[in-house]
Amino acid sequence: MPIPPAGALDRLEKRLEDLPLLPDVVHRLMSLRQDSYDYFDQVAQALHADPGFATRLLQYANSAALGAGRPITSIQEAMLRVGARGAVDLVLAHSAARIFVPGYEWEKMLWKHSIDVAWLMRKLSVLAVDHRGEPDEAYVFGLLHDIGRFVLYLEAPEELRSVEETDWATPEELIEAETRICGFTHSELGYLALRKWRLPDALAEAVRWHHTQPLPLDKIDGRYRALNELLQEADWIAVAAERAEAGDGKARSELRGALDGRLRLRGTADNLEFTIQEALRESRRMLAALHLQ
Repeated sequence: MPIPPAGALDRLEKRLEDLPLLPDVVHRLMSLRQDSYDYFDQVAQALHADPGFATRLLQYANSAALGAGRPITSIQEAMLRVGARGAVDLVLAHSAARIFVPGYEWEKMLWKHSIDVAWLMRKLSVLAVDHRGEPDEAYVFGLLHDIGRFVLYLEAPEELRSVEETDWATPEELIEAETRICGFTHSELGYLALRKWRLPDALAEAVRWHHTQPLPLDKIDGRYRALNELLQEADWIAVAAERAEAGDGKARSELRGALDGRLRLRGTADNLEFTIQEALRESRRMLAALHLQ
């Protein structure tokens, strides 16, 4: 049954007040300059300070999917295998997973979608015609774009599940279903959550508008407009790819059609399809390392 919007908002505002902050190490890692001479050492030092992060990194580096041979037992060796930025990506995902621990398969699917979009953003950002930013920044936009849905499953899981089971096929239909069932959207909640976490305004604004068509360009920093547009495309690709994988022929056809001209990306449709599959493989590796599969 739908819940009264006012009651839901009261509960969710309280949930946002009580939402744990991201660990300080996350803010520290996100503030590091990757071109600094000691970037690798600074990341390693931060990882050594948290056994949970260190354990996940070692599991990730030793996974069969990465072609591990001799067992890796040190943070430095693990970072050499996955890269300093790969370690930071894992830390950020693990930090959010500590707060939003999935209890059901449908909740794990939310995580799968978020990490799929994160890797799609990283891989496609280097091919985007209009984007001139960093792939690492694009990854973070993708990972946290649906954080409002995670807030929903902390406080109103049945309502969120009702939205998930609604027959929606487009972002517009999803937003309509959320508004009808919950009285608000996950984009609004995500924006509030990222402000609570003191994350950059550009990231919070991207989350706020990631289902708005057309994008309200007057409300988005000009440096991030192309990244916001790419986020909407990556979000759509992840949903279409998931439905195509489940045997939805229409979704497969729509995805192929998009690669043939809709997306402003460099490369042939075949090359773009390969890039997408590569991104989704990387996503599976990270999901396994986070025990979210």
